[in-house]
Amino acid sequence: ASFIFRVEQRTPAQQVRILRAWSRAAGRARRAALNRRVRLCVAGPCPERAPHLTPWRPGHDGSRLVVIGRGEALRLESSATFHSLRIQDGGALVFADQQQPIVLRARYILIQDGGALHIGSPRCPFRSRATISLYGKATEGQEVENYGKKFLGVDRGGTLELHGRKPLSWTLLDQTLYAGGLLYGSYQSEKRWSSRGLNIRIVDADTAQVVAAARFDTHLLADESRRLREFLATQAPGKVVAAAVGDSAAKSLTLETRLLLKELLHSKHILHLGYRQPWALVGILGGGQFSTTEERKQYQGTGTTGIAIAGRDFQTYEGINFQVTAFSGWVKGIPHNGFRVEVSKGIILNLVDEVTSWLPGDRIVIASTDYSMHQAEEFNLLPCSECKSNQVKIDGSPLYLHIGEVVDGIDMRAEVGLLTRNILIQGEMEDSCYGQNQCQFFSYDTFGGQIKIQRNFTSVHMAGVELKNMGQQILGSYPIHFHMTGDVDEKGGYESPTYLDNLAIHHCFSRCVAIHGTHGLLVRDKFY
Repeated sequence: ASFIFRVEQRTPAQQVRILRAWSRAAGRARRAALNRRVRLCVAGPCPERAPHLTPWRPGHDGSRLVVIGRGEALRLESSATFHSLRIQDGGALVFADQQQPIVLRARYILIQDGGALHIGSPRCPFRSRATISLYGKATEGQEVENYGKKFLGVDRGGTLELHGRKPLSWTLLDQTLYAGGLLYGSYQSEKRWSSRGLNIRIVDADTAQVVAAARFDTHLLADESRRLREFLATQAPGKVVAAAVGDSAAKSLTLETRLLLKELLHSKHILHLGYRQPWALVGILGGGQFSTTEERKQYQGTGTTGIAIAGRDFQTYEGINFQVTAFSGWVKGIPHNGFRVEVSKGIILNLVDEVTSWLPGDRIVIASTDYSMHQAEEFNLLPCSECKSNQVKIDGSPLYLHIGEVVDGIDMRAEVGLLTRNILIQGEMEDSCYGQNQCQFFSYDTFGGQIKIQRNFTSVHMAGVELKNMGQQILGSYPIHFHMTGDVDEKGGYESPTYLDNLAIHHCFSRCVAIHGTHGLLVRDKFY
């Protein structure tokens, strides 16, 4: 009564300020009490080691509505599937940090009224792999008030603590990456009919560039053997020679030419090459006897001989490993021959920063340095014992040029971002668009998961977390949404200010982080 009397003696503006201050003080007291309860539940730097946690292996039941409530503190030790999960009234769920990955699937997860979900902690980051997978279609089930569907929600009094490894979030290319991984690009040629005779490619071993290509019909035309000898005479020693028979090359191939090929390329099969026999060779012009690899097959009257393949690895002056391959054969009565020049043993990227925190199996994206954003490319990382601390090896071959230089004083270097984190929150997606999901604009499913944090939560911190297939084409449904939460730092009574740190948010369907009516939120070191 005395408080009401004192307020009524003030002007309206003063009354508003007093009531707001009282509300903030009450909120701070309430959060402090809830924080004490949470700390008692998961005492110590590593929450999963708390001695009073009950091991939990609930199994998979998509119809089960799970509630973790008062007096329950569970350590999730295996993957599980529920219809929904509510953590409330002081209940707590902690992910076990073990070698076996844990996947928790639910249509929604709601944390409220003193409930807490912990995966790692700031002093004890989660080391294994944990996934929270939100499933369900927009056309299924009922919405939860203030949240909708397919969500991880933190309501009044809820605690969400997700702390994974914090690798380097992103860096820059320190050397230009060419299409195909080679300065002049990869090379591929395949012929069937219309390539009768000996098909030749000359490759520069220093640059992997195909510098000459020719065909000699040594089956039908007698003068082609002379022309082949003259062609080889113009090539510099040390060049890579790739040869493949198309259809047949033996009938008019003279002994003089066969002996020359044996001498220059150390071929073991050329003297005995017969009618329609597949033959492929890769060697070094004027190289030693061990510089050549070749294969010959006998022609079968059935029209199928299989493919003769020859291939050798080389290294450019920049240290890039590449392979030259030639092939020749008959398949179901149709002749085949061709050549490939491509990077072998993976492409090594040179980066600006040390990336020893990036691990084999992680996925990266290299940004476009052209006008089209669609030239961004993703790759998985391979083991690389020969890599330096600022290098990684990728598993594929780039389709586009990615600049890694400063050009005329302008930094054109492509960003290289790490998409992988060991804690993953994802939406499970359908194969195509359906229902009322703006299918007139999208051919794919856009109803992803969402994380929504409401006012007066107890504690929210996320670090080292990956978000994939999140967000919806619905107002207020974003990958991460702080909705009218007010001050979320010391000013709002939070002992540890709220933060989002080292997140990777990708392949999502709406804006990445929505900060609505929220103040003091720290967002840092994120990659979108």
